[in-house]
Amino acid sequence: LGLTGELQSDTAVALLSLDALLAAPRAGLRYRSIPRFPGIKVDVAVLVPEVCPAADVRAAIEKAGKGLVAETELFDLYSGDNLPAGTRSLAWHVLLQAADRTLGEKEQQSFLKRFERAAEALGGELRSE
Repeated sequence: LGLTGELQSDTAVALLSLDALLAAPRAGLRYRSIPRFPGIKVDVAVLVPEVCPAADVRAAIEKAGKGLVAETELFDLYSGDNLPAGTRSLAWHVLLQAADRTLGEKEQQSFLKRFERAAEALGGELRSE
């Protein structure tokens, strides 16, 4: 603006589209409140046949979480010499979170046991650290 001295300041401009905001519920976007209780971040790596889709592994994670899986993120996909032929490793960040309580080690271990069984049902296995 060319202002100097005490009148000098930074300027910010924002443009909001009310049409886009009002259309959000129709587009499947929903408001979700900030969680009251902290979650548990669990990293899991699973060795699966190369033909097993990552979407099937994600579904197995969510099923093993029994409603506690708040987020999943595939962060590593590896296939190479160190793995058995015809397999690949998929590593996931998983956030377990409950709306009514803080989760602990017991819920984490239960999730890991259920996911281990789910991975075996997919023809795979959990990878150790």
